[in-house]
Amino acid sequence: MSNDISFNDNIVIDEIGVVRHIQHSPKSSSKTKEKISLMKDTPQLIANEYIKEMAPTFGIKPELLTELGKQNKEKVKFQLNDAGEKILFSDEKQIMNTHIISYVHTFNEIPIFQSGLSVTINDGMGVVSSQNSVHSDLQIQMPSENAEFLPQNIDVEKLKDILNIQNSKTTWTKISINSKRLLIYQFKPELRITPQAYS
Repeated sequence: MSNDISFNDNIVIDEIGVVRHIQHSPKSSSKTKEKISLMKDTPQLIANEYIKEMAPTFGIKPELLTELGKQNKEKVKFQLNDAGEKILFSDEKQIMNTHIISYVHTFNEIPIFQSGLSVTINDGMGVVSSQNSVHSDLQIQMPSENAEFLPQNIDVEKLKDILNIQNSKTTWTKISINSKRLLIYQFKPELRITPQAYS
């Protein structure tokens, strides 16, 4: 494990042995600050360096971090590319006296649902905690560019058809599409609730 882990840190490991959460002790947080913030003086740059340092602990491959500082941009139109897996900067939020820097796990520039990292930094520029929800060993089958259900091919009428409400007698007949985005998620049919369950 990395030198940034101490016996006083609280570590959560999942059922397959992946480190998912680290709560650093004040002493460990100060040590991290000494190692990193001498070179980097903004929360995002400190978080970038921290993730690179902690990648072996989290089981994250170094090649996923080559564009760590690049901003993820949501895409609507699907285009085939070979960008592969990357972890990209998502956003930074300031809550009370802490900065929370979030990163999203992407495949071919498309975000993977509930897969990423976050780093919490205090006002003293020390890392307080980190969360790891990155999925490993991905097996993704990308659709063709003319696949039927890509965002650019969905309009209100097609959405009604997909939801099977073309001839519905319900009161919520006004339907609009407010936004579209591409997202990769793991489909588990056994966890889906069918409309018949409510009939």
